[in-house]
Amino acid sequence: MSTPAPEPEFTQSLTDLTTALHTSTLFTTHPSYRTALSLLSIPERSIQFRVCWENDAHNLVLNTGYRVQYSSTLGPYKGGTRFHPSVNMSILKMLALDISPSSAHPAPTDYIRVRDGPISHQGGEKATPSPIFGANF
Repeated sequence: MSTPAPEPEFTQSLTDLTTALHTSTLFTTHPSYRTALSLLSIPERSIQFRVCWENDAHNLVLNTGYRVQYSSTLGPYKGGTRFHPSVNMSILKMLALDISPSSAHPAPTDYIRVRDGPISHQGGEKATPSPIFGANF
């Protein structure tokens, strides 16, 4: 069995998050949240793939793509596929960890705001909820 590659960016981000949460009063107020922290230490899905294509000069070009999907328990996955040559799995895991809390479902009071017009989410589809869910949404 091979040794996992070092992931310094991800390790630093996870250490910073863990330290901040342990020094706050969050776990004393809500002890069950410790489980959520352990769930965030490993993404649900990490995808690395390659795309081979021919450029205008008829040369083959190989790009590596990455997608990290952290936790769907808080809501839909956020983020996108990255192809930049400076990106690696550690950086993508760090970015996905950092945006995971922002994909949480809105508080119930936020649903009142969306009744008045179309709703949209960053990078998502726009929808008017009334025809889909009825007037009680």
